[in-house]
Amino acid sequence: MNRLDNKKYYEIHQNWEQFKIDAGLQQKIDLVHEFIPTGVNSILDVGCGNGLITNSFMTKFNVLALDRSFSALQFVSAPKVNSQADLLPIKSASVVLVFCSELLEHLDDKTLKDSIDELQRVAKSYLMISVPNQELLAKNALKCPQCSTIFNVSYHYQSFNPERLRNLFPEFACTDIREVGPGWRRYVPFLLKIRQRWGNGWFKIPSTRKVMCPNCENTDFPPFKMNPIILVCDGINKFLSPRRPYWLVALYERKIDFSN
Repeated sequence: MNRLDNKKYYEIHQNWEQFKIDAGLQQKIDLVHEFIPTGVNSILDVGCGNGLITNSFMTKFNVLALDRSFSALQFVSAPKVNSQADLLPIKSASVVLVFCSELLEHLDDKTLKDSIDELQRVAKSYLMISVPNQELLAKNALKCPQCSTIFNVSYHYQSFNPERLRNLFPEFACTDIREVGPGWRRYVPFLLKIRQRWGNGWFKIPSTRKVMCPNCENTDFPPFKMNPIILVCDGINKFLSPRRPYWLVALYERKIDFSN
């Protein structure tokens, strides 16, 4: 898949409006609150999106929300800043806990590296990170009918397993990491190639969601059509790919304590 980005995608109001707290997300919110160490009084939420988790912090903590999307920030109740993760307008070691949920998978390699440096710089004591659990990026791919660009519908460019996540922040030690959320199924790569190449079985876009090609900005995609190739591939994949919880949530503690 092409590693392209388009800032206009993140300003689509419809996509932020559709995200609500369901049973799966509530499980994650409960785990996030369970993970917060005693004594934390300030949280910076980097990549807060529409604030579904951010807003849940407000009754107990001093919260600052940060996101690159003006549209997403309209839904956030906490104090907020429009900025990117790789250049945070925050003083070093000024926030006790930095929270980052469903952001890192959206970053290319350089932006990811720079963002890791920034998250470590501003976090005084703790980091908490959430990402999709061992996502197969190609599973959620679309092929643009206008320019033939193949892209992940959510603009995900990184995939994380527990080992990679555990070692992502060299200045911090991972103290806990867990799977949480609704079960989802990976796809066997060779079956996925058959499904997409010969079955034209690209991502099925929900009716509530708007997708944009990062290359030509096309938003008009044909409806998903089931066919025998897709049915066979999906059927075989059910036997070969067990379900696993959708998210990984990790808590880290700074190796050198800045509190003294």
